[in-house]
Amino acid sequence: MKRRIAVLLAGCMVMTALAGCGSTGGEQKETETGSKENKEVTEKSQDTGESSGAEDTISGEITMWTGTWNDGLMDTLLEGFYEKYPDVKVKFEYLPWDGMEDKYLSALQAGAGPDVLDMAIAWTIPYASMGKLQKLDEYIEKNQIDVSDYYEGAVETLYKDGSYYALPYRSETMCLFYNKDLFEAAGLDPESPPATWEELREDAVKLTSGDVYGFGLCGSNAGNTTAQFYSMMFSKGVSLLNEDMTAAAFNTQDGVDAFTFWSNLYLKDNVVPKSVLENDNTTNRNLFAEGKLAMFVSGSYDIDPIMEANPDMNMGFALCPGFEGKTSAAQLGGWNLGMSDTCKNPDAAFALMSYLASPEVSVDFSSTFSSCKSAVDNEKYADEKLKVFIEAINYGVPLPGSPYMNQITDILYNEAQAVLSGSKDAKTALADAEASVNKALQN
Repeated sequence: MKRRIAVLLAGCMVMTALAGCGSTGGEQKETETGSKENKEVTEKSQDTGESSGAEDTISGEITMWTGTWNDGLMDTLLEGFYEKYPDVKVKFEYLPWDGMEDKYLSALQAGAGPDVLDMAIAWTIPYASMGKLQKLDEYIEKNQIDVSDYYEGAVETLYKDGSYYALPYRSETMCLFYNKDLFEAAGLDPESPPATWEELREDAVKLTSGDVYGFGLCGSNAGNTTAQFYSMMFSKGVSLLNEDMTAAAFNTQDGVDAFTFWSNLYLKDNVVPKSVLENDNTTNRNLFAEGKLAMFVSGSYDIDPIMEANPDMNMGFALCPGFEGKTSAAQLGGWNLGMSDTCKNPDAAFALMSYLASPEVSVDFSSTFSSCKSAVDNEKYADEKLKVFIEAINYGVPLPGSPYMNQITDILYNEAQAVLSGSKDAKTALADAEASVNKALQN
């Protein structure tokens, strides 16, 4: 076990180096909230003689690291928390996305992390494997947290060796965006988007004409590119790694078929823009908004930018396709809250975590969707355009919780570019990727 943890720690160090050699990419901003609110609530309690019961016994100061995008939100978000816990003070440090993972890793390795970490779901299991997150089973049971209310995919990112190491609050995945006007012009039913990848290819061929292309493939940006063919692999039931994450598992016939199908949309079907090797998701979004792309896959966060660029856009949404006879599948994204191994006030830390991850608060804490299934009827999600994105979370598949996942994605991205450029066929590229991934996992 000690040797295994050492290997995982080494892997995380590799991932840190790949992510930017320890640079934070910007300044961190530290703020403190609670003082004024605590004073007001305490005075009110003294005046009325009211008490919140057991919650009054939780006190002290805790720290939390989160993203700069939450700066300005936390004061409002925690008003209800301070009403319940008037003797708790929370200090926030806001970090930019660029360098965030490096900052977390270096701090945890040095034993200088915060009490509560707001972290991308892919970081949770690696941090737990390093022994840098506390087990939450006792707190979950004591506070009667209903884990069954969380989406299944989100729970997979919390759980390791029979214990929970985090609480989820944000979950999202991709759906199919399609231009209804282009569908109608091509003789396709604008209310019947493709349900399978095979149908998408057929529709894309009919939609491709002149400078308009049927589908937006990503060939630039490792995360954007791999998310597409990972989702195709997941639809076929392909796993990226074996169960104990010691070897690649994607080089199967189904894996090759999915990878080949993905690349052939460009290489043989000619339904993808010629600039594919320079196109990332933002490029495809812009082409879609300009009416130059009939379909692409993305998250709900792209709806507003498209409507801003083209207010008259007549677009529809559907679940990410699955292969014939298979179910829809898409790579799951999201954020979790964990408690560091150096936290000295776990009761207060868990109180904050469970408050932010609750169905009521997570709706506002998440810039996309709550990880709680019971939050689906919240008025924030009343827009009909969002319904399919919420449904899609049920089909979301998280990436393996391996500390080498960044390196694995870079390996597969490089092989994908080799295939799109014509220097390798899909079968050879996947075999080469398997060898490279296994070598990395054995280091």
